[in-house]
Amino acid sequence: MKKIIYLLTFFPILAIGQEGDIKLNGTVSAENHQVINLAEPTEAQDAATKNYVDTNLNSFSGSYNDLTDIPTLYTQSEIDALISELKQQITALSDKVDALHPEINFQNSFPLALSTNGYEFSGYHLFNLNDNGISLINTTFVHSDNYRTGFALYNEYMYAYDHSSLTLKKINPLNGVTTSIPLPDDYSSPGFSEPYYDMMQYTVHEGEMYFTSRNTVSSQTRLLKINDQDVISEIESDGGITSGNSPPILIGNYVVLISSTDSPTTITFKNLNTGVSNTVTNHDLKYVYGTTITDNGDFYFNGPMPDNSYKLYRVSDSNIANSNFEATELVSGSDNFRDLTTDGTNVYYSKNINNTYPVCVYNSAFFGGETVLPLPENVTNVQFLNRPYSRVTQFNGKIFTQLSGVGDSYYAFYDPSDGTYSKIPLPENCYTSFYATTGFSTFTYDNNFYFRAYKSGFGLVILEYNGSYTTQVNLDGQKLLDPGP
Repeated sequence: MKKIIYLLTFFPILAIGQEGDIKLNGTVSAENHQVINLAEPTEAQDAATKNYVDTNLNSFSGSYNDLTDIPTLYTQSEIDALISELKQQITALSDKVDALHPEINFQNSFPLALSTNGYEFSGYHLFNLNDNGISLINTTFVHSDNYRTGFALYNEYMYAYDHSSLTLKKINPLNGVTTSIPLPDDYSSPGFSEPYYDMMQYTVHEGEMYFTSRNTVSSQTRLLKINDQDVISEIESDGGITSGNSPPILIGNYVVLISSTDSPTTITFKNLNTGVSNTVTNHDLKYVYGTTITDNGDFYFNGPMPDNSYKLYRVSDSNIANSNFEATELVSGSDNFRDLTTDGTNVYYSKNINNTYPVCVYNSAFFGGETVLPLPENVTNVQFLNRPYSRVTQFNGKIFTQLSGVGDSYYAFYDPSDGTYSKIPLPENCYTSFYATTGFSTFTYDNNFYFRAYKSGFGLVILEYNGSYTTQVNLDGQKLLDPGP
């Protein structure tokens, strides 16, 4: 008995539970001895034998599919497709931004064509927005009479047409270095905006510049493109381009080619990658007006019907993406449409209503169709100025506008938020230009708005508006080249 008592004194008491389980309560030490004859674990908290651990440690096949919580994977072709789509979206956005103010390209400077006597060129100049200074760009151009060229701006170079050599001139605006680029055989005289003759009709898209030119063999205007290596190539045009795409309209991978050689007008969407052409046939316009626009990827066009009524059409972005080029009729009536333009959200146009020309707005999402904006007092004609890119010019969210009435015409800003017009004060003896705003005359820089006006006894001038008052920009006594004879 004494021996039993002695042993219980030195060893922990083992609690024996039901069904033969042994519960260890307290600190238990094996004193460097093995614990043997364990059963295979079955519960989450069971001890595991060396054999069990070794067996399961080596059970992973090495296959990625044996893992859990596997992330979504894309193949190389799927990644390439996503990158390509993203590039297209970036390009489309870039094209829209470039279309708004492409003139601000040359280190806060922009080109001018200035004249000293009549319509004869005195040379090309660069106007610095920071100091209002003017520097001459030395070129070899020879221009005279009443015809003049204009500028295209591409890759920080100026492009213009030289009538004397029948070549494109590529001008570095910073140092005046000029390069002559011959047009392809049977081409001459890149197209300009009629009747203003002040600017090449061009569009920059995916790193290349598209412009129109006259084919002397077919006597048709066709579409050309030039890349950054000065290589000019022809875009198969499916006929002449005589109206409706000034400048050339490009939507995604498609260029829109419009010809008025037949009735109804042929409108062709040509894929620049595949060369496949699709024609919009479900419209009945005798011809398409000279201004067509894109708005968030949608293509808009308008014109007269055989019965002398008028219609506005749209080819939607979603249809174009699905290779469906059917046009949807939006607005029709006896009132004539004019000056189709957009701010990127709304489509605007003037309309003849009882011999007045108010601005109408079309926004299917907000307005549910066409809304006629009210005319200000004593105003009979409202024009949202849209040259040269068929988009309205905005300053602090307001749209640059010309308003006319009996014996009066003035510039103003239209505020879409409240539908009001605010008149822009002009310096003494300055008035609205007969030719509205053309070329590079309208843009915003450093929170100032620059536009063109007519000064009595002098000619066209550039004005600077800071939101409160307007001052004339000093052109060192020279005058802007008038846009027409």
